[in-house]
Amino acid sequence: MKIVLWTALCGLCALAGHALLGVMAAFLLLACVPVARAAGRPVPEKELIGNRG
Repeated sequence: MKIVLWTALCGLCALAGHALLGVMAAFLLLACVPVARAAGRPVPEKELIGNRG
């Protein structure tokens, strides 16, 4: 739902000519969208607890 609202805000700001508000809304929209990981070999996870003796 948030993404729909931010997309609408971006469109309204772009139509109204408020470039700064449009850029801010686009930035917030991109902040809501999860970043896809790069394809390839996954990085092995490190153990947080060591098994020292």
